[in-house]
Amino acid sequence: MNSRILSIAALDSSGGAGMNQDIRVATLFQRSIYCCPTGYTIQSSQGVEAICPLSPSFFRKQLCRILDEYNPQYIKIGALCAPSQISILKEILSEYKCLNILIDPILKPTKGISFISNPKLYQELLKIAEFISPNWNELAEISGRPIHNFAMSLDAAKLLVQRYKINILLTGGHANCDPIPETYISVDNTKTHYLPKKYWNYSHGTGCALSMTFLCYLEDGYSAEKAFCAASHWVSDFYDKLNEHSNINLDMDKHSRDFPT
Repeated sequence: MNSRILSIAALDSSGGAGMNQDIRVATLFQRSIYCCPTGYTIQSSQGVEAICPLSPSFFRKQLCRILDEYNPQYIKIGALCAPSQISILKEILSEYKCLNILIDPILKPTKGISFISNPKLYQELLKIAEFISPNWNELAEISGRPIHNFAMSLDAAKLLVQRYKINILLTGGHANCDPIPETYISVDNTKTHYLPKKYWNYSHGTGCALSMTFLCYLEDGYSAEKAFCAASHWVSDFYDKLNEHSNINLDMDKHSRDFPT
């Protein structure tokens, strides 16, 4: 089905994350999404080797064309390839006034070079977004507060929630515990669900998968809290299945039957 979801993200040459993952997950949910690339990367199993951002003028023009013609109502902002893209997004999306903007902050990958060297620049986007889906490391970088345990992660998240009136989908993959906590934090509510700790050989793109799955569930009519819980479990099952296969490049027809939506 046609969707009202827009992915703003980088193209991953290794195929496992970024816009590539957004399209893959959306396809498994039987959706066709709009795409606004932020740049190109050279990536491999050794990490991110190089990043080539789109020019500011080209990035601005493609974003405006998509918004004007297709009117997406769910917007995911993933990896940004240049600081100028943050100011462009803030300017244009402030006027667009979409109610379902999600930031999936991609700062420094597990291996390789950083996308945005100054994480606090993301605070500008918090002023226009409804949701942000950080892991503990990303939350620490954006909030400027150290995080060593679950309680500290909640304190840092609540600081951003109160300051920017944003809702946080706090992922727990970096927690050194089993089960891991995943927490939805809003101004009025904090709700934690738990998942078994997994040790996957292949985990590239988990954050991208989570945020796109969350938006798909939102579009299906789930509340934000329920959409986050459902997305967490879906992604866990997805990577369980993915790791069962020696070939990590998905056969889309086969796996669309394996992963229920």
